[in-house]
Amino acid sequence: KFQEKKKNIAQKIDVISSKYIAKINAQNTGDLLISTGNVFVQKSQQGGSSPVIRGFEASRVLIVVDGVRMNNLIFRSGHVQNVISVDQNMLESIEIMYGPASTLYGSDALGGVINLRTKNPKLAKGKNTSVGGNAFIRYSSASEEKTGHIDINMGGKKIAWLQSYNYSDFGDVRM
Repeated sequence: KFQEKKKNIAQKIDVISSKYIAKINAQNTGDLLISTGNVFVQKSQQGGSSPVIRGFEASRVLIVVDGVRMNNLIFRSGHVQNVISVDQNMLESIEIMYGPASTLYGSDALGGVINLRTKNPKLAKGKNTSVGGNAFIRYSSASEEKTGHIDINMGGKKIAWLQSYNYSDFGDVRM
């Protein structure tokens, strides 16, 4: 819950940086987690991704976005597909804590924690307002994926604003 050096933590932790996220260019956050090679993600279709850490899933793996819990113990014990609702293109980093993290996060973090950190708005460096952003579109013929993403950042001297739009549509996977 606070910044700590990786070498001072007893548990295994993976940190996925924004550079890695851009390099992988995954179709969704579930596919991004699969790319680590350490998280199993149950996918029954392109529109679903349920992370499994050390045999635990759903209500036993805590998913946190900027400190806000996406799930808790009241969720069912079967697969929960809520990680796909997070736009991986707006993430600054992902921290994956393997194993029990109940002392820090509560009993719903028995299998581990997936901590998703979104990008922060950027203030202007000079006196003038700065405007920037990113945009891309992608099409995949294998899954008939159509994805579009745009984010816009406006920054003044004391206040900044960041907004993102994302659209994804998936068809059936063809071999």
